[in-house]
Amino acid sequence: KLHPAIMFPIKNDNGSAWAQGDVIVVDADCAGCGKVGGATNDLTTVIGIAYDAVANGAVGYVITEGYAIVKTTGTVDRGMALVTTTAAAGRLIGDATPTTGADVGVAVSSGVAAGGTAVMYVK
Repeated sequence: KLHPAIMFPIKNDNGSAWAQGDVIVVDADCAGCGKVGGATNDLTTVIGIAYDAVANGAVGYVITEGYAIVKTTGTVDRGMALVTTTAAAGRLIGDATPTTGADVGVAVSSGVAAGGTAVMYVK
């Protein structure tokens, strides 16, 4: 785990558990809740990154700013903007030219393709 980071408690209304590093987005059907982001390019509803595994219906912490370990897909190089992707739900992919407002943060380590993780700065 990395520190320091700004974290907020959010209720998991996903229908299943979150894992550390999942990308968490606003759940429009539940006030104060979040869910794992779907496989969609350039989501602008990202709250942050799951700090720990959280059971469905439980409250867990989401990193909204600071360093986080995030699930990735595709090749991620240090310095790349990270955005949501159609390639995999709950993961980020490196993007050299992200859509305005869609970048979740910046990679500070490199990740490997298909199921890797990277250290990022959430902004």
